[in-house]
Amino acid sequence: MMSIIFVLGVRAHWFGKRELFRGPMKRIFRWMGGIPIDRQARTNMVDQMVAVLDANEQIVIGVAPEGTRSQAPYWKSGFYHMAYKAGVPIAFAYLDYGRKVGGLVPGFLPSGDINQDMGLIRDFFSGVQARYPGEVGAIALKPVDG
Repeated sequence: MMSIIFVLGVRAHWFGKRELFRGPMKRIFRWMGGIPIDRQARTNMVDQMVAVLDANEQIVIGVAPEGTRSQAPYWKSGFYHMAYKAGVPIAFAYLDYGRKVGGLVPGFLPSGDINQDMGLIRDFFSGVQARYPGEVGAIALKPVDG
């Protein structure tokens, strides 16, 4: 995905836990657009990310909402809340292994109705084939009680 972003000429950023940004990797990750997030801080991670978005006039952030190391039954919703609170659009980045294409597509500005907006996300990604299709979880959020 970083290669596609580079070819498109987009200066993308991504969030990573603060511990990754130590030693010689600190410079490399920063050069690659990494933004360290303090997961131990008493502040909400979504609020930390919104503060970064508010501090930059123009910024593109890459977020992987599903589990990155194994199948996750639900997507994490932080990406949505971050975009909604900051008033920034959610774009679609994808690698389609079935068609052997990838891209970055303008998405939408979150409406605040997370269930409706997740339907838009689900519709877009329904035609995209993952590298390991059997490891992909449903595009769904964890049901909230009450």
